[in-house]
Amino acid sequence: MELDQIVDIPRYLGQASRDEAIAAARRSLAEEGSAVFEGFVLPDAVETMLAEAQRAHDGFYRRDARYSAYLAAEATGGEDHPTRRLHRYALDAVANDRLEPHGALSFLYRHPAFVQFIADALKEPQLYPLGDPMLGLTLTYLNPGDEHGWHFDANDFVVSLLLREPQNGGTFEFAPFIRSQADPQFDKVDAIMSGNRTGLRSIRAKAGTLALFEGRRSLHRVSPVEGERTRVIALFSYDRRPNLVHDDAVHLRTFGRTLAQA
Repeated sequence: MELDQIVDIPRYLGQASRDEAIAAARRSLAEEGSAVFEGFVLPDAVETMLAEAQRAHDGFYRRDARYSAYLAAEATGGEDHPTRRLHRYALDAVANDRLEPHGALSFLYRHPAFVQFIADALKEPQLYPLGDPMLGLTLTYLNPGDEHGWHFDANDFVVSLLLREPQNGGTFEFAPFIRSQADPQFDKVDAIMSGNRTGLRSIRAKAGTLALFEGRRSLHRVSPVEGERTRVIALFSYDRRPNLVHDDAVHLRTFGRTLAQA
């Protein structure tokens, strides 16, 4: 397997195109907290990766619950305050240890040129694949009716690759930089949670699209999936430190177990 069998090299990783893609990504991240690379993965490679995802789906962990958009420590006010409002989070999750270790997804996740591309786009000197056997490369499946409710991220960035788009719905929606450390802007957050779409952006991506998102300050969600086709997405986790491993509490919350598959 070679990288040019997976990634559209001339468009994104050629000598000139890489610099242009990095510059465009940095501008978009600075302006909206997101960067999108349409057609980053070639169609044949998307099909290969989707087949891997379908084989791995048998080992999924089902999550269907309601959560606050905020960390518990951020809760304030009464029951109707935006920090206490609950939003549905429904999906199937597959851990890294269910995936084929020598498959196309794992190959891309760990390829040095790909990792450095992500680091450069995010203005990070160096990023490393996780040492975690469960939470490095993961898959999520949003079945018809599933959704990711409104939330802020606790981590600095998310790297995702869409493997299959739904027939309808399943749209990524976000309010760029709606809050800051100095001003949480609860009134604006509450308005969006109540259906006001002022200032919202949306991304309706096609399979093969790579996306970077900085969601600590931007409220976001994936709208309910409609139709008969499941939305399938790969999530690539990196850290500024090598060989990061999450604790059992994170594993249990994410996959319902603490031990990796042998």
